Amino acid sequence: MEQAPYDAPRPGGPAKIEGGDHERLFEQLQQPPTELGYDQQAWSAKLLLHHAKEDMASNTTKPTRMTC
Repeated sequence: MEQAPYDAPRPGGPAKIEGGDHERLFEQLQQPPTELGYDQQAWSAKLLLHHAKEDMASNTTKPTRMTC
C-alpha cells in the first residue's frame, strides 16, 4: 500500500484524482474508516468509492455517514 501513490502509469483513461486530491485521499486511507466518521471498521472498494466521491464533491474531510 505504501507504494500505491507511486505506481507506474497503467493503460486506460487518465486519472480522475490528481495532485493534492490524490495525496489527501491517500493520507485519509491510512486511517481506519471509523476515524473519518464511518461505521465500517475496514476500507472496502464500495466505501472507498463513496468516500472519494463525497470528498471530491464537498472538498472537505467530513464525509456523510454510510454503512456497507
